[in-house]
Amino acid sequence: MFDANARYLPLGRLFFGEVHNLSEESLLYTYGLRYGDVILCEMLSKEHDNPTVKFYFKNHTIAMLGDELKWNHGWIVFAGSADGKGFISQDVQNKALCRLGGKWLESSGTPIPPIKNLMEV
Repeated sequence: MFDANARYLPLGRLFFGEVHNLSEESLLYTYGLRYGDVILCEMLSKEHDNPTVKFYFKNHTIAMLGDELKWNHGWIVFAGSADGKGFISQDVQNKALCRLGGKWLESSGTPIPPIKNLMEV
């Protein structure tokens, strides 16, 4: 499940989600996500109650419906935009910037270039 800030992002928005809770049974857990990790995401739907979000890993992507996280006891919160804006925590912002190889994406609606520092799986 996503927090309200993530659920109400516009279609196509690239953002970082911070893992606050994730069950060991979750698909995202099996791909290596853990508490405190930040991951690049893309909003794929306009559905605010149960959005579909794409998670970007180093060599592949996973699209998940919000309910899949809910039933797997997952909680991912909006951490900031892929252009470096909207971060509250400097620590989380630094983690996100590291994921992008030290350079923010120019705008949150642009296609994602190959990025070598995304979550390794």
